[in-house]
Amino acid sequence: MSEEINKKLAEVEKALAEKTEALVKAEKTVDELKADAEKKKKEAEVAKSDEVLVVGEQKISKAAVGDEQFAVFKAMNERVAKAEEAAEFARLEKRASDEFAHLPGTDAEKARVLKAVSALSEDAAKYVETVLKSVEEANKKAFVTKGVSGTQEVEASVAKEAKISEIMKRDNVSKGVAMEKAVVESPELFK
Repeated sequence: MSEEINKKLAEVEKALAEKTEALVKAEKTVDELKADAEKKKKEAEVAKSDEVLVVGEQKISKAAVGDEQFAVFKAMNERVAKAEEAAEFARLEKRASDEFAHLPGTDAEKARVLKAVSALSEDAAKYVETVLKSVEEANKKAFVTKGVSGTQEVEASVAKEAKISEIMKRDNVSKGVAMEKAVVESPELFK
């Protein structure tokens, strides 16, 4: 019986040792989890107060690089953004000059309008650009009709006046008579 008790006692001691070992492992795991949770809590607190700068697809954390380097990165990013904005505005001014020369206003004013149009929905932007192009075409035709554009119509008008003046001097006649003679002599000018 004593042998049986010793055997049972040995089994209980073995089971107790296994349970104690499992308990120690569990305590280590709990301690590791607590430490990990505390670390994540501190990281979350830092992340809340941390500034992050996004440059392209790269994120730069103030906590990771330090205050001084972060300030340098931030200033450089701001300068690049301003340069890109200025380049975009210059492109819009060029477009305003090329495509909308006959609309009222300076190229800078028209560029600001084009920038505002680009912020609209695609359908609205297309509609506004269609309206601007229509007004541009109408204004362009008005300038040609009035003889402001330096086109062939203006050249023809100058040629007519030159022919009339030539006849007035040559024949010593009034402008009305010279006009009648110019129509007969140079009908191609008066079509």
